[in-house]
Amino acid sequence: MIEAFLKWDGFLFPKIAKVVYYIGLGLITIFSVIGAIGALIAGLAQGAFFTGLFMLVVTLIGGVIGLIVWRVTMELWIVLFSINDTLKDIKNQKSGM
Repeated sequence: MIEAFLKWDGFLFPKIAKVVYYIGLGLITIFSVIGAIGALIAGLAQGAFFTGLFMLVVTLIGGVIGLIVWRVTMELWIVLFSINDTLKDIKNQKSGM
């Protein structure tokens, strides 16, 4: 891993993409749960149960959308690096290496 970090012949991100993905997944999940609990507490503290319930549903929907956007973002990054690798292979084939 350190050798890959010090050399500039390849990209480091594809090797650590899963770790970055799981960190983002965990953070989105944690913040969604905290938001949901906060929505319930705020709704109950104000005596407006349905408002709290609505905020809870909106928070959970936002969390799911956040997870989907995060997954698509990570997949786009991986596709970009894959395109780079494919172009590098094509270049090497044409130059006879």
